Amino acid sequence: KTSLLNSLSSGASFTLIITLIFIFFSTIDFTNFFTGFHIITFETNNWLLDPSTKLIQTFPLTYFQETIKTLLTTIIFQTIALILTLKILKKGIKDYSSCGKETTKT
Repeated sequence: KTSLLNSLSSGASFTLIITLIFIFFSTIDFTNFFTGFHIITFETNNWLLDPSTKLIQTFPLTYFQETIKTLLTTIIFQTIALILTLKILKKGIKDYSSCGKETTKT
């Protein structure tokens, strides 16, 4: 049980670090962050659309900025909640396992 909690805790910490890195880079220069994301995820330049297309007019860059901000903020709060929950569970398991090990003096 503890190794599973440790693994979950490590994964949550890793998620928190990666998300903070994404927040840092998207805050400094969102356009480069957005472009980098598309270069990594698309093999060709199919994502480069003419600014006059309906898709670009319907979803301008500010839409994606707000969406990414909301997504990353949600991930941060959920990850922190998970880390705190795991700490409580670890403490509960530790307290439970030490319950019967106390010796009494007579």
